[in-house]
Amino acid sequence: MKNQWTKLKTPSTNMKTLSTNTNTQWTNMKALWTIITFLAATSLWAQCSMPTDTFDLAGHPSTIEAGQTLYITAASTSTWPTATAARFRVTLDDEAVHVLAYADEGLTVQIPPTATSGMHTLNVCVVDGPWATTTFQIDAYSDTLDAEIDRTDPDPRTQNGSRQDLSTASRRPHDFTSRTHPNGGHGGTLPCSSRHIIDGTCTQIPNHQREWSGIAPMIGRFSHMYLDYCPETQTMYLMNDWLIGKGEYQSNCYNLFGFTTGNGTEVWEIKVTHDTAHPVIVELNGKDVTSDTTIVHGGAFSIGPSPSDTTPHTMYEFGVRVTEGLFVIPKGSDPVEYVPSTTTTLECDKDGVEGYGLVTEPLVRLATFTSEGVTTRQSERYIPTSGVVGLETEPYPISGQLQADTIIYRSGNNPTVSNTCNAIINIDGQLGNDEWEGVTPASGRYSDLYAKYCSGTLHILNDWIHATSMPHAGTCYNLFELYTGNGAEHWGIWVWQDQRRPTVYRYGVDVSDDTTIVHAGSAGWGTSPRMPEPHAIYEFSITTMEGGFVMMYADPGPSSYCSLLPSSVAHDHVMNRPHVYPNPSSSSAITIEGLQDGDHVAVYDVSGRQAYISFTAQTHSVVIQPTPQMSAGRYSIYIVRDHNVIEVPLILTN
Repeated sequence: MKNQWTKLKTPSTNMKTLSTNTNTQWTNMKALWTIITFLAATSLWAQCSMPTDTFDLAGHPSTIEAGQTLYITAASTSTWPTATAARFRVTLDDEAVHVLAYADEGLTVQIPPTATSGMHTLNVCVVDGPWATTTFQIDAYSDTLDAEIDRTDPDPRTQNGSRQDLSTASRRPHDFTSRTHPNGGHGGTLPCSSRHIIDGTCTQIPNHQREWSGIAPMIGRFSHMYLDYCPETQTMYLMNDWLIGKGEYQSNCYNLFGFTTGNGTEVWEIKVTHDTAHPVIVELNGKDVTSDTTIVHGGAFSIGPSPSDTTPHTMYEFGVRVTEGLFVIPKGSDPVEYVPSTTTTLECDKDGVEGYGLVTEPLVRLATFTSEGVTTRQSERYIPTSGVVGLETEPYPISGQLQADTIIYRSGNNPTVSNTCNAIINIDGQLGNDEWEGVTPASGRYSDLYAKYCSGTLHILNDWIHATSMPHAGTCYNLFELYTGNGAEHWGIWVWQDQRRPTVYRYGVDVSDDTTIVHAGSAGWGTSPRMPEPHAIYEFSITTMEGGFVMMYADPGPSSYCSLLPSSVAHDHVMNRPHVYPNPSSSSAITIEGLQDGDHVAVYDVSGRQAYISFTAQTHSVVIQPTPQMSAGRYSIYIVRDHNVIEVPLILTN
């Protein structure tokens, strides 16, 4: 078995060669996992004999969602049985359950996705050995939000389906039960960092356990994600078991992780690639740190079986040094489920479209890293990946920390700001009356966001410069999605243009009328330091927990009709879709074709800052000359037309 895992870890220099020349290897590996699964299943299907020798199970969440994971171990007053994996039998209401991992001191099971709501009984026993039983509540979970996501569509602009109308404020995302494990996982005597080998597989480690065996994964729509944090080296380890990646991919394909750590102080973009010469690319706070071995501990992918699926598929793994605190990965993207043609394999970032060839996991995943252990959470979204009818979503979340009378936060790779409460509160959707005097905003692509935290009360003002025509009062709103208390509180906040009291959900419960939680909210229309032209401004005030936080938000788009008229971003069905040439370009002259009279054109860099003076088109073709400040890199040309924002990618080379 160890030799088989060693073969699996051997890298290939060419994906096509890997697929063609190692069929026997994958067949052997699949057979190996089938044997393991068969041995487990053989014992699982049999009924527990219930001998008199019993042991007690440790506490577990009182409620568990169908389809999610549970780590089972002995209580402190008992001893976990010493036995081989094949001798364990695990049943839920006398039916076998899927065992994801065995460890020296416990095992991880996956609750059947079809389990019904109610109390259920779990039995664990060993052949000719002791047994234990426990009961818990299962909540039936149905994955209904964002159901239009197409895992076979390689275009990120269309794969999530059409925008959703959220003007009724009826969207109720599900927050999954949190999980906690000690650093390094449950069981075993090895130090935390010795339990991890970064090779893209669940490696057999020196204590004869499988890597990740003591850590229950987060079960998403497309992947099982494992997280760990080792305080002795300040290293975060991540394994993404990407179950749908069963095709062939060119070497430029990758698994994309964009996340923050250390309560927003560290902004990461990590690509684990299919290029064995450059297996991982890491950016920290906008700087390439791939070669810095004090930060990057490695990255690798593999194609093979896993405890979740014996059919060979892609798995991605990396380790980086991080600061303790809140970890948030709003979107993780991986190569799509793909059936390759006879002539080519899937190409990522095709035609300069970043993320082309990837599909996005719709769940938000969070974790809190401390020296005492790791707590993981995942949630459905208030703001869907497809976007909201009539609104534009700020592409860069705001992340930071709330504490006493101080808030520290940032947007993307922009500078971190620190604001102290000035005790002036006037929730009216305006920047006047000295309320925000001395408060530095975080700058995003479409807005400046002002924030302060005053003894448990969070005040937010969103200076939304994109809505430059008066929003329709009856249907327009600013939608905020917010996690506070190190991710423990999940909020959905609608601030309405017609001055209704905000609609606020916390933990999925409507708390709009609870004045101890929701203090005020207001929409305004005025000027600001960022833009003197009148535009929409939104403001609210709520009571929140201290700790790490992250905020995502969407506001009225250029039409400012919100739910009354459809809106789309960069969808291929937009008539007379503009294009740019040459692209990529090293030229001093770039042509934008396909414009219409009255189109408003602006160019933004990857940090969301305007890189070229905006203008209104009067002809179908316009030539622009990049400024000296526009260095090599990716840019987005935004074209506002009627009730649409069309995004066209642009790549400048040296």
